[in-house]
Amino acid sequence: VTAETKAGTKDWHGTLYEFHRNTALNARQFGIPNRPKDIENDYGGTISGPVRIPWLFSSPQKNSYFFLNYEGFKIRGGASTPTLSIPSLKERQGDFTDWVDSNGNLIPIFDPATTHANPSFNPNLPAGPNNLPFLRDQFMGCDGKTPNVICPDRIQNSLAKQFFQFLPTPTFSGPLNNYVVPVPISPTVFADSLLIDVRVDQYWRDKDHFYVTVHHRGSKPSKVSQLPAQLANEGPYEVNYSFVDRLNWTHTFSPTLLNHFAFGYLDTVIGVTSFNKPYASTLPQIPGAESHEFAPIITFSDDFFSYGNNTSDDGTRPVYVANDLMTWVRGRHTFKFGGEMRRMGTNEAILGNGSGTFNFNRLGSGLNEINSGNPIASFLLEQVADASLGIQTVPDVHPRLRAYSFHFGDTFKVSSKLSLDYGVRWDLFKPSLEKFDNLSFFDLLGPNPGAGNRPGRLAFAGTKWGAASFGRRYPELLWKKAFSPRIGIAYSLTPKTVIRTGYGIFYSNPIYPNWSGGIAQDGFNATIPFSSSNSGYTPAFILSRGFPVIPNSQRPPFIDSSFDNGKDIMYRPFDANRLPYAQQWNLTVEHQVTNDIFISAAYVANKGTRLPSRTAPLNALDPKYLSMGNRLNDEFQSGDTSVDGVVLPYAGWVEQMQGCAPTVAQALLPYPQYCSALQG
Repeated sequence: VTAETKAGTKDWHGTLYEFHRNTALNARQFGIPNRPKDIENDYGGTISGPVRIPWLFSSPQKNSYFFLNYEGFKIRGGASTPTLSIPSLKERQGDFTDWVDSNGNLIPIFDPATTHANPSFNPNLPAGPNNLPFLRDQFMGCDGKTPNVICPDRIQNSLAKQFFQFLPTPTFSGPLNNYVVPVPISPTVFADSLLIDVRVDQYWRDKDHFYVTVHHRGSKPSKVSQLPAQLANEGPYEVNYSFVDRLNWTHTFSPTLLNHFAFGYLDTVIGVTSFNKPYASTLPQIPGAESHEFAPIITFSDDFFSYGNNTSDDGTRPVYVANDLMTWVRGRHTFKFGGEMRRMGTNEAILGNGSGTFNFNRLGSGLNEINSGNPIASFLLEQVADASLGIQTVPDVHPRLRAYSFHFGDTFKVSSKLSLDYGVRWDLFKPSLEKFDNLSFFDLLGPNPGAGNRPGRLAFAGTKWGAASFGRRYPELLWKKAFSPRIGIAYSLTPKTVIRTGYGIFYSNPIYPNWSGGIAQDGFNATIPFSSSNSGYTPAFILSRGFPVIPNSQRPPFIDSSFDNGKDIMYRPFDANRLPYAQQWNLTVEHQVTNDIFISAAYVANKGTRLPSRTAPLNALDPKYLSMGNRLNDEFQSGDTSVDGVVLPYAGWVEQMQGCAPTVAQALLPYPQYCSALQG
């Protein structure tokens, strides 16, 4: 970000402004009965002038000036309001007679307790409406004659009802798109915010100019949620403010020697938490959860709006920057040289999913092969389709990054017609690390004990993690060759024609995966998944019974090089510190036709190298090899170590697969079904 600030002067100046927007001036949104509430005010002003405090800030040798800017912003509501899908009043009581398709036909709700295998199922034919692998009985009410009605005694103890008590009354009849949020959510993250800028200039004699700037931004979150606060799924910023402080000092050593020094500090303080955290105790606490500080998250596939948010993120993001620039005019040369140091980092405590996330889908009360079931019915019946639970042993993360640069340049007036600019810059970006080495990453060369010591493992930064330690504090090899020369030439061909040309190399900063600066903590924390079995017909578990007991062997920390076998893993290549760069060159011809007409023609080129790409990702398999998949079994059985001339990654697999060693089937092979195929 480049920002320019104004300096005060010996005269007083000021401004005031107000921008206002309100509901009365807005049009009504399609599909809702009333105009949404929308009141916005953006207001502020500036004032600047001299600072006159005798002897301290004002004397014949001292002159001081200030500039102050203030801007405030407040918003209530927004120009548009969402329409949500929440269960109808009938559905909350177990009556799903309103659950119909686009043709008005009743979508059947089945009783999961009656699941049984279909004796007429033909496994040699594809499963479908006429070839069902499983059967269930449709709910028929207490009288046995009312389709899609669940008898009240079946769901009287359902935890779902404790959530439903906080649901509002739908705006419209019907099971979907039936609730218009009464007060729209602000289109911005914050409801109130302010900006303050202060600059003070101090001139000391004729040789020194000091000025200090302070930029402050502060924001407050919106106090409105789409659903009542107990069920809100928003995760607003509780606190978000920052100070950007800068000190600048320009010193004139002589008429030909000038130095400018600057120091800057930024610290953003953040506090993000669940909107409904204060109401966690009013909602059911699911047995087996790691924490009940937050309410659980309840989702309903894509049919209905979800409940709850159970994450928080609190911390600071300090950044220090110092740079210096020396300018020296000597004869026909103007030399400039200097450098910069940056220290960046974050200190954050991130909590997530300790109370669990629970998903309910149609299959919990339906059949896979026909249009049936309802996520709300599955919720009432407590049929958890899948769930996850976050277990954290290291909730804090402290990324650190250091960067240094030095540069030299000269503008040389070779003659009255020719000017030459040349220089060189050197950049050093140290790879990001975690302050306490709570960092793990992919080491593509280290032996993996869970894979027969073949290369490729999860490594842990530093040296304190025993056999799983990587040795270095980051995976990349530090690259120190980011030298970037630049040259520019300007030549006056005639008094009215000038030719300019130039070439330069420009390095970018390293690119890291994820928001956290490439800091992954696999092994320290874990998200334990729970899924259904039996083609999804058996639930992961019953909600009121809680999470199944997690064995200690499945609980973190896992300081184990084979922990990520068969899983995703963050990849920071060893050579990733070799920086992306661009080469730029240009040629421009300018000609003055008359006193009022100028013509300029230019050729400008830019060539990037080692640029990160979304269309050509690292280590992507060439699509021409995808067709090999159907022939791998034959090649393995014959003992070949290549397919179509392409050498297989591990020739030793052939011998091990003949015996189908468990470690091979479970940990090594990309497709474990090959083992069972070979046994057959």
